[in-house]
Amino acid sequence: MPNHSIIAQSPIDINLAKQLNILLKEIGVQKDHIVIDPYTGALGYGFEYSYSAMERIRFSALKGDADLAMPMICAPADSLTIKEVREADAKTRDAMAVEWEFATSLAAAVAGSEIVCVRHPGTVKRLKAAFAALKNRTGA
Repeated sequence: MPNHSIIAQSPIDINLAKQLNILLKEIGVQKDHIVIDPYTGALGYGFEYSYSAMERIRFSALKGDADLAMPMICAPADSLTIKEVREADAKTRDAMAVEWEFATSLAAAVAGSEIVCVRHPGTVKRLKAAFAALKNRTGA
């Protein structure tokens, strides 16, 4: 098998994530080439369920479950497609999109996601500041 890395996306379910990882290893994918993507809804659109699944995946890995001890990636839903953002007036739409994406991404990181993929440059700036504040323990 080629030396590829894989993002193993499964529906928001710890058992399906684990099973996918097991099957990938059985076909020859190296464990250190698997990144878990438990699929992520946007904040307010089922994110609490996504958060719970990510948290259970990370806790299981920390308790010794080798089939879930891989990095986790979170790609929050495209904030510009969220109903509240789409229907906002043009002046506030951009700022609202950043807020939705930022809140979802930060919560995903807290739940155990090591990689967060965002679309808006404003979100990147906010996340960098938040992570730096957490690192320095100064508050965001």
